[in-house]
Amino acid sequence: MKIIKDIFKHEKTALIVRYPKQIDWDKVLEAEKMANKIVEEDREVRFIHVSKEKIPEKFGDKVRGRWDLIKDDTIRVVEVDDFDYSACMGKHVKSAGKIEMIIITGIHSLRKDEYEIIFEVGREAKMRALELVKTLGEVSEIVGAEPFKLPATIKNIKSRLESFERNLRILSKERLKSINDYENVDGIKIYSKVLEGFDRNEVGKHIFDLTKDNKTIAVFANIDGEKATISAGKSNDLDIDLLTVVKAMCKKLGGNAGGKNRLIVGGCNSKNLRENFKEMVDDIKNSI
Repeated sequence: MKIIKDIFKHEKTALIVRYPKQIDWDKVLEAEKMANKIVEEDREVRFIHVSKEKIPEKFGDKVRGRWDLIKDDTIRVVEVDDFDYSACMGKHVKSAGKIEMIIITGIHSLRKDEYEIIFEVGREAKMRALELVKTLGEVSEIVGAEPFKLPATIKNIKSRLESFERNLRILSKERLKSINDYENVDGIKIYSKVLEGFDRNEVGKHIFDLTKDNKTIAVFANIDGEKATISAGKSNDLDIDLLTVVKAMCKKLGGNAGGKNRLIVGGCNSKNLRENFKEMVDDIKNSI
């Protein structure tokens, strides 16, 4: 693992590292234990000034540094007693114990083989650790599993959810095939229906399929608890502004919509949707 940048700001402390493998939390725990052991031992921090050309002779390849940015002939090497060596002119404590505690709070993949490791030190680390324990307890209560069993339990929940979503997609696809009723308005077929509990992506695909035929409009509302999705589309031969109509309805119900007339998708509250859906379909008819 190679450190390529460090960030020490009021709002965030982090290291940007290059690592050719996946960083897993077992390795994170090992690193935290090792770092906090150094802190507990209160290892001395030494400041050694040495000419740049003599660094290999004195330290071998142990010293970390942004050598492309260092122009001075004399380098200050910061040594954490027999553990870490870095070329740095920044502020440092005189012994590792002053740090009190180190805790890693997040890891983000930035790009291939590059990660941002976010951490806290000192009192902030202790407070964050307490907050994380609180969150762990809340999640444990919600999921109904002991804290140390949470990873396995959540993996199981995720697997079951993925299975449910697969089955929902299959069922939605089959049920959508049975929606054949349409209204003919001046030679234009208008498919419209309020659905409940359908897979959103399958609804969009079905609209694409229906509107492959000329002179066709399809608009469906899909209720999912307190929320709903409005999906609409038209065949390319029609010059009708569906987006304005769908946007107006979604805004009326506390949401918004976007997309192009080939496929428009909006989200809104499901309360009062059914009666407003009929009004929206009427507005579409009137625009023909």
